[in-house]
Amino acid sequence: MTAPSTPIDKQALWTDRMAAWEVSGLSQPRFCEQNNISYSAFGYWRTRLKNKKSVEQQTE
Repeated sequence: MTAPSTPIDKQALWTDRMAAWEVSGLSQPRFCEQNNISYSAFGYWRTRLKNKKSVEQQTE
């Protein structure tokens, strides 16, 4: 898999990863380990996407 080239690509990639983690039933560290994902990057994107979702809900 090639690295995403635009911010929108990265956001889509991480949105998909968060969805996969939620249905996996795994802990965050275990999911990251099994999917060769940096745990710190996972935490960063989890917070970023959560905050983005909160802002979008407030503006509706």
